[in-house]
Amino acid sequence: MRCINKLLVTRIELSTWLQRKWSSNFSTSLRLNIQRWSDIDGADPDLNPAVISTADPELRAGKRADLLLGVTYHPHHGALKGNRFALEVGKPVYQKLDGPQLETDLILTAGWQHAF
Repeated sequence: MRCINKLLVTRIELSTWLQRKWSSNFSTSLRLNIQRWSDIDGADPDLNPAVISTADPELRAGKRADLLLGVTYHPHHGALKGNRFALEVGKPVYQKLDGPQLETDLILTAGWQHAF
């Protein structure tokens, strides 16, 4: 049986946006998303940071600010009535990572919602 010591990460995220409605079923948005996360408090005794640098819990913190553009289409008539389609794409405008973490180059979110 393997026991992992207490693992805890603190993450704070703030998001603000502007949206423009162009018609009753089409809108665009601009969003700023800011994130900050801490190092991991605790450790897995089976991981050795001296051998694997990404296993060091003291090198996991970071902060990032993303700027994203979105499009939403919400048809009110026809076969697609009751559906909503959304697409958001963005890039980090600021990124500071502690240690050997993978950076983010592009963010893409697509969604489809259907109301019964």
